Amino acid sequence: MKVVLVDDDEVVLKSLGEFLTLCGHNVWTCASGATALLCMEEELPDVVINDIRMPEMNGLKLLEIVTARFTGVPVILITAHGDQDTAAAALKQGAYDYIRKPYDLDEVVAVLERIEERKRLGKMLVVERAKLAHAGRLAAVGALAAGMAHEINNGDGARDQQSGHHDPGESPDLPDALESG
Repeated sequence: MKVVLVDDDEVVLKSLGEFLTLCGHNVWTCASGATALLCMEEELPDVVINDIRMPEMNGLKLLEIVTARFTGVPVILITAHGDQDTAAAALKQGAYDYIRKPYDLDEVVAVLERIEERKRLGKMLVVERAKLAHAGRLAAVGALAAGMAHEINNGDGARDQQSGHHDPGESPDLPDALESG
């Protein structure tokens, strides 16, 4: 996955960035929210991981901008122990999840795996909906073909009825009989 990692702490950027790279992710490290936004303008990431407490643009402001401008990109917040109320409020504002500092690397991996699974299921849903729509179109074509076959097979009767002719032994419709009589 393409991960934008945003933190003003160089140690966090380096250590977590290297770890995520070793896990197979393509990681862009950004020391500020403004830099992260520039990176996202160039190429849309699969996920943003950002610290809440940063100078200039804090993580909540970055969350607000990402959810408005880059819809569908999940944002994971990194928060210190005292920021749990802020993190809970951020979840209401659209954050995908939050991870407490000091973070557990297994927890980071688990959250990213949930996002990957969600994306995989979303793609499967799109494919299945397309198959269903295609099947619906085929059913409509089949019904149309059946109707046309019926008209072709029973067309003489329909023409006879329109022209006023009817088979002997068959009683004409009353309005037709009155008009022709």
